[in-house]
Amino acid sequence: MSNETLQKPPRQNARSRASNRNTQFKRQTARLEGRRDGKPLLFGWGGHLTKAQKLRFQTVAAFSFLGVVIGAVILAVVLGILNQNVFIPNKTFLTVNGATYTQDQYRKTLAYEAQTVWNKLQIEIHQMNDLQTKVQQGDPNATTQNQIIISQIQTDEATYQQAQITAATATLMTEDELIKEGARRFEQQNHVPASTFTPTKADIDKAVDTFKKSFPANEKYSDFLAKNGLTEADVRNFAQIQLRRDKMETYLQSTLTSPTRQAHLRHIEVNKEADAQSVLNQLRKTGDWNGLAKKYSLDVDSKDKGGDLGWVAPGTGDAGIELWWTASGRKVNDISGPIHDASGTWDIVQVLAFDDNRAVDATALSDAKSNILSHWLGGEKVLPSYTIGAPDNDMLTADRNMPKLPDLNATLPNVSSQPPVTNPVNP
Repeated sequence: MSNETLQKPPRQNARSRASNRNTQFKRQTARLEGRRDGKPLLFGWGGHLTKAQKLRFQTVAAFSFLGVVIGAVILAVVLGILNQNVFIPNKTFLTVNGATYTQDQYRKTLAYEAQTVWNKLQIEIHQMNDLQTKVQQGDPNATTQNQIIISQIQTDEATYQQAQITAATATLMTEDELIKEGARRFEQQNHVPASTFTPTKADIDKAVDTFKKSFPANEKYSDFLAKNGLTEADVRNFAQIQLRRDKMETYLQSTLTSPTRQAHLRHIEVNKEADAQSVLNQLRKTGDWNGLAKKYSLDVDSKDKGGDLGWVAPGTGDAGIELWWTASGRKVNDISGPIHDASGTWDIVQVLAFDDNRAVDATALSDAKSNILSHWLGGEKVLPSYTIGAPDNDMLTADRNMPKLPDLNATLPNVSSQPPVTNPVNP
């Protein structure tokens, strides 16, 4: 057969050749991606996977890791915000008979107390400056008023110092709880109307209005609220605390009368409860009040008189001892166990006599009424049934709790000299 009779293979056009090349390339790529190279992917695992499978695992892992990182960052930010605005502010600052007061309550109360003292100082300084012309002219009334105001300024300047006002604020919070509990006790046991201790809305409105008007001319009530993170409701609550104190004081003053029931007492005062118990044991054996008082008692005014305190009226003696001798059922010749008194020492006390209608000296009665709230609170603080915790020292002076307005570090004027002074200004 001749060459001419053989059929020639069909010629491929350019498009067919290009298509064949593409098909061959794609098939080759698929074979590479589907090939197992035996190399591990992680910690010896993954050698059985193809390259495509490994790529999918790596992509998923990368996105998962990125998601974890983003989630951790968001969680850290959220926790930081919660810590600063919820957890830290709500940490316990003080406990009184099971009632808990938070750090944020302390911060807000401190700001209000500081502003109250600051405003009072500005008013006093303004009054002093107004008097100076008459003082320099020798006006005796103006001179007397000036000296009184100077004394008030010096007292308030001492109160305004950070160490004093922070401690005073913690004490105020403690005492407010005692006042609330005392009010409930008087209502239940003495049937005193609750209104005796509860400020009215009108009382609170008036107190808040007075507080607003006491701001110096160059300072604003709204700035005080904004910079310290306070609300009008907070201010109303602080006003209520002071009003509640005033009402309790008024009630306690009403209980002091003349004539009244008085007790003739003697005591032996020592430093420790164990010492008081030892004295009591010796008294039971010997009955020698004179000798034991002279030997052991810390009271220099009574130790050489057998511990004789004389006649004691309510509000005039130690509040802790008063709680004992005024208790229901107390009788002549009763001898106490160790009593923790308001001054912090311990006493053994005996009732020598009672007089149900004995007059109280007018000066002593007036002094007792002036000091009655402090006297009563002293007794409340040593009640055996009460548990009063100390404030958290770190929170007491922590920077986050210091008021933004007013500035506790402001330079106050020296008022020991007579010339007018410029009112200090909050920065």
